[in-house]
Amino acid sequence: MLVVFECRCGWTVPGQWLAVVGSASQLGAWDVSRAVKLQTSASSFPVWSSGDVWLSEPAGRGGPQGAPDAPVEFKFLVGDLEGSAVIWEQLPCNRRLLQRGFSSGVRYRASFGEEAHEEIPLAPSSPAPAKTQQQQQQHEATWMGRSRESFSSSLKRLASGVDLSPQSVSGGGGGPSSLCAAPEGPPSPSCTQLLGPGGPPAASSPSGTSRALKALAEGNASAPSWGAKLELVKRTVAAAGDGISLARASPEQLVAAIDALCYAGIYTEFVRQGAVSCQEDGRHFRPNRHANLSRDVSVHLELLLQAVGSRGDDLASALRLVIRSIPPALPSFADAFRAAQPLTRIRNIAHRDDIPMDLKNEIKHMIQNKLHRCAGPEDLETTRNLLQRIQADRSRYSVGFVSELETFYGELCAFFNQADLCQRLRELRAGESPRTAEAIDRYLDAKARSDAPGASPTKLLLTLGLATDLRIVLTLQLRDAGQVPEGEMQHTQNKRMAELQLEDAAFVLLSRLVNSFEEQETGFRWTDAIEALYLGARNIEASGVRAEECRAIQRELQSHARGDLEDDEALLLLKATVDRTRRLCQDITDVLLAVFAHRVELLGGLLGVDPLYRAVYAEGRIRSNVVFQLSKVSHVLLRSLRQHLHQQPYDVLVAGCFVGSVAVFETLSAAASALLLNTSQRTSNCSKANTSEDAPYKPLLVCARTASGDEEVAGIDCGGTCAAGVVIGHDIPILSHLGVRARQQRLPFVACQDSTAFDFFCALDGQWVEVAAFPESFSCRTLEAADAATAVEEQRKARLWQKRSSEDEEVVVAPFARSGSFAFGSLVQAARYVESSSQPPQLLPSERIKLASCGAKAATCARLEAAADAALQKDEEPVFRAPKCLCLPFGSMEWALHAEGHHEAFHALLKELDAADFDAEELEKLCSRMQQLILTLPLPNGVHQTVKLFFGPKARLCLRSSANVEDLAGMSAAGLYESVCNVPVCDVTAIQSAVCTVWASLFSRRAVLARKVANIPQREACMAVLFQELLVPELSFILHTGGIDRHPASSDSDFTEASTQDTQPQTPEVYAELAPGLGEILASARMRGSAYRMLVDRETGAYKLLSACSFSNVIMPVIPRSKSYMTLRDNGSVAPATPTLEPEKLLRVKVYDQTADPFASRELRAQAAKQIAAVAVALGEPQDVEGVFTKAGLFIVQARPQA
Repeated sequence: MLVVFECRCGWTVPGQWLAVVGSASQLGAWDVSRAVKLQTSASSFPVWSSGDVWLSEPAGRGGPQGAPDAPVEFKFLVGDLEGSAVIWEQLPCNRRLLQRGFSSGVRYRASFGEEAHEEIPLAPSSPAPAKTQQQQQQHEATWMGRSRESFSSSLKRLASGVDLSPQSVSGGGGGPSSLCAAPEGPPSPSCTQLLGPGGPPAASSPSGTSRALKALAEGNASAPSWGAKLELVKRTVAAAGDGISLARASPEQLVAAIDALCYAGIYTEFVRQGAVSCQEDGRHFRPNRHANLSRDVSVHLELLLQAVGSRGDDLASALRLVIRSIPPALPSFADAFRAAQPLTRIRNIAHRDDIPMDLKNEIKHMIQNKLHRCAGPEDLETTRNLLQRIQADRSRYSVGFVSELETFYGELCAFFNQADLCQRLRELRAGESPRTAEAIDRYLDAKARSDAPGASPTKLLLTLGLATDLRIVLTLQLRDAGQVPEGEMQHTQNKRMAELQLEDAAFVLLSRLVNSFEEQETGFRWTDAIEALYLGARNIEASGVRAEECRAIQRELQSHARGDLEDDEALLLLKATVDRTRRLCQDITDVLLAVFAHRVELLGGLLGVDPLYRAVYAEGRIRSNVVFQLSKVSHVLLRSLRQHLHQQPYDVLVAGCFVGSVAVFETLSAAASALLLNTSQRTSNCSKANTSEDAPYKPLLVCARTASGDEEVAGIDCGGTCAAGVVIGHDIPILSHLGVRARQQRLPFVACQDSTAFDFFCALDGQWVEVAAFPESFSCRTLEAADAATAVEEQRKARLWQKRSSEDEEVVVAPFARSGSFAFGSLVQAARYVESSSQPPQLLPSERIKLASCGAKAATCARLEAAADAALQKDEEPVFRAPKCLCLPFGSMEWALHAEGHHEAFHALLKELDAADFDAEELEKLCSRMQQLILTLPLPNGVHQTVKLFFGPKARLCLRSSANVEDLAGMSAAGLYESVCNVPVCDVTAIQSAVCTVWASLFSRRAVLARKVANIPQREACMAVLFQELLVPELSFILHTGGIDRHPASSDSDFTEASTQDTQPQTPEVYAELAPGLGEILASARMRGSAYRMLVDRETGAYKLLSACSFSNVIMPVIPRSKSYMTLRDNGSVAPATPTLEPEKLLRVKVYDQTADPFASRELRAQAAKQIAAVAVALGEPQDVEGVFTKAGLFIVQARPQA
């Protein structure tokens, strides 16, 4: 019998594997070494799957010779690469599988440690007519929508050892791999603490303790001396891997290396600072032993830095940061310290005849003997105290003695790597080339001139520039050094330490510049601040952190410094660059926190380090880094620019005035889940809760630090405890799908441009506030309890009155106008394809795409295509173009389910979804089951052939959702369902996966929840799939052709009338947001930053620029060379194939560079504005339009009535 084993286990860490072992010989006959290992991937984790396992013989408990009808017994287990530990499932008895009843095989599906399981029959062999297609579709479809891994941050991976980012339930767009709100845990009560937000790393769980943490914590107990501790550090660093292994290391391997090196860096710093004390261990070693150990560690670290030199990912940046933290805590291994008898000057001092005997004995016993027997950082402190005592009473001692003691102290500082930067540079100068020597001289001269307390910004900037230039020279020399010869190792260490000290010098100079700017307030020269930002970015690049982004920022700053800073548009472009610089600083700060914060707590706790020292360690790392001062320069310049441009640090997406209690959440998804669950617990009908006079009412100002853009906000303003307004902690496009949903909900919504603006709300957590949010102004003031109670009661009455008024209104569906799209209205009654039909559904061409059979989105796109074609046929230049399209109509998914025998299971799940409440866990499980069912479906026969003939075999497609539950009154569903870009026509598996992804997105948790809030039965929802030719954009845009009204409705006239009477728009202007690359960056809130924002006059095409593009990255389709998709198949022929179906392989994130962006040109902005105005006139009625500019012109890819 053929068996496929699937096990869900989300608590494994990199380096562990999962396997099945059992009584059958094919399962290893209970021999763990012969167990069948299961596989997983970034897109399928936490589900592990085996290949096809053929159980050809019956087996009982005793082994393969069991009775004929005896079941196979087995268990799942988890092991590691070393095979040192195996974790068995803790079950009352073995799992059992009967070898009969499944003619074509069975898929055994279970969760690790849980008895519940499923036995799903494998699909039987396909009939002859479908044989060719079934051979092509060898695998189940792969989820190709948004997932945890799509464009996600590495912070959770760094903080926990596994990639859990993003954590929110809805952050992944509803894909099966992102349905769980949190990772599953092993059978251990401490799992929640180990894997929870801000908690210790997953690698510290009982099943996967960090080897470095364990080695250092246990090794420190048997390593009391400094030499023994250095040996321990050497072993830990060596365990992180070598340069060869890390050059092409996987993310999991890099995380393990970061973990080991981070713990090693924290440990060495503990020792250097005395937080972990050193004591003699009875062994006698001279300081040359410590120097040799330091040499071994330093050489290894340099090789690691060289190995990851070409990598630009965040994990490689984090690795560089932790490696750079180690050298300052290591001793010098100069030739003088590696000699057989180093530091002998102290012996001569102790035997001088011109000092008292008691002082001789003190020097001999406390310093000389101790240093030569068991050196440690405490010796430097002892010598420093003695020298200070001698210098304080210098007249009692001879000049020769004092001079010798001072010289020895300098030698001891050099041994402990605490030499002065100027001294170190002078030592380096002798062995460097003339050009490097000249750079050293120029820096030292400039430093001498700028050391004066009152040095001008010009002098400070000159010194900072020379320090940065010299640092980059040294960095490049170290990078290109290769394998360092034995004789040059000391010079290499000196060079590395000089480079690190130059970074500290840059920190000090930037700090002095910040103080100078702040003293002048708004009177400082912007060009000085721009140069400071430029040099700060160069220093970050020299550290090997986000190098490509730093170079883009430098180019932009250079362009601004040469430009005209008197023009508002030029200042908006400058502000965008400063915004992304500030965001870069925040990102690096987050990386430092993710790397150090919990690790210092873990290691410090095990070593008994003072809790206060542990608490400030990570903050100290940040505050001593150049990014801290660079962030302050950005803040000063942004404040000045905002004052000049009359801007506030808030973007008001939906205006309004309200009263609420401040409630701070980490994510908007967590806030929405909590509010919806609270509503469902109070009442099963939100409308009843809203109209009840006696229902308790507690409005909240929901403050969420982050939003993914996928959150569904419908319903969070219902019930007693509800959202009266929302503030999120970062900027997002105003016309994003999240913004559209908030506007349709009429929910006041504000995005903070600056983290300090959000910190203001965090400080008010739990307090009552009164908020007035408008595009031109924003105010928030706290209320006393009595005033808050009065205001809340008035707000409750206004809310009830508004609810009754809306219930009395009748929704009217407007007829189709010349706009080319369908108006918002009630649920479209779908004309579904008959699911029991013997003929498969076929793709419909644009002329046959209708509202009833394909949905409003597909029908609108077909009409747009027809309008563009009509203009071409008249030999007219069309105002816009539209991509050609096909559509797989409503009912196709249901037909495929029926054809595969899943009809009953599908309808049973629909009933369960309708019956389920808002409980996140229950709903997630049901949605996951439904999506997994849909992802097993094959394409209807003939679909792929039709696509290939229509678009051509080399075309690439964008598959879009078109549901009958979109663009409805009360539920726009903007961004609720999946689209899949860059699907190659030539690959049937890719098309199958994309179609199934769009179908399955109909039952994502967000989508199901949205329909529940809107009281739409799940059975009424159906999905068509729109096939459009992929357009490679130079610029994507979203337009609101009727302008954008971000002012509040007059729900409380007394409150809002005065505020809005002067701010209502006089004439309808087109509001446009534009950004380079694919439009996903505009539609979602995943990418931090703002787009180009413009108001365009419909009649003249004149425009007003409101903001410039500040995104750090843009999204582009991966268009490979033709040969990269060619592979040999089983029959030996060459056929195109997609190497991987993961969405992040079809799309790539590219660093944005304003200097290479054509739209940064005023002429091109004016040209685009005229085209946008023409589109608005051509479409007529107010439309929400998505489109792109390509080399062939302006294309509209979809449109809907403006919400």
